[in-house]
Parts: sequence; C-alpha cells; structure tokens
Amino acid sequence: MTHIGDTYPRSVVLVEGISDKVAVEALAARKGRDLRAEGTAVLAIGGAQAIGNVLRRFGPNGLDTRLSGLCDAAEEVHFRRALERGGLGSDIDRAGMETLGFYVCEADL
Repeated sequence: MTHIGDTYPRSVVLVEGISDKVAVEALAARKGRDLRAEGTAVLAIGGAQAIGNVLRRFGPNGLDTRLSGLCDAAEEVHFRRALERGGLGSDIDRAGMETLGFYVCEADL
C-alpha cells in the first residue's frame, strides 16, 4: 500500500485496474485536487474478483480505512457481494453501493 509520509492514507479509492487508477488520478489533477495531500490513495486492486481480499484488509474488520470505489457494470455483482460479506450491509443494490461510496461505471473506463 502506498504510504503518505509516515502514515497510511486516511481514505482509499478502489478501482479495478491500473488504467482506472491513472484515469481517476488524472481527473483529480485536472480538477485541481491533490489526492496525496488530502490523504487519499487510489488503489488498483487487480480485478473485481480481488475486492473481497481488499475489503478484509482495509475494511471495518481490518484497518478500518474510509473506502470508496468504482467498478464496471459487468463486475457490479462481485462488488455487491464483497461489500455484504465485508459487513457493510445486506441486500445491497446499486443505490446502496452509492450510499457506501461505491459507484458503477456503465461505460468502461
């Protein structure tokens, strides 16, 4: 995990792959945001199937880091199931995901 100074980030934005990470960081920079200075890291998790492991590490039963994320529509079910298994809710639908800070991209990033 990327450290910010001598600490871990206060919040982590989870994305599926490296190209998604680059896109989010570029958009933040274009909007004048310095994510690192804000204590936020963007983490490419290596595919939607990895979300469960990442939530176990950083979620409420792990480091309890503030999490948000993006996934492609085709991978929504993986994210929903992992959020439920990670103790973040039950019977989570897309609106529930958004309430938790996780958003579904209809168009591939």
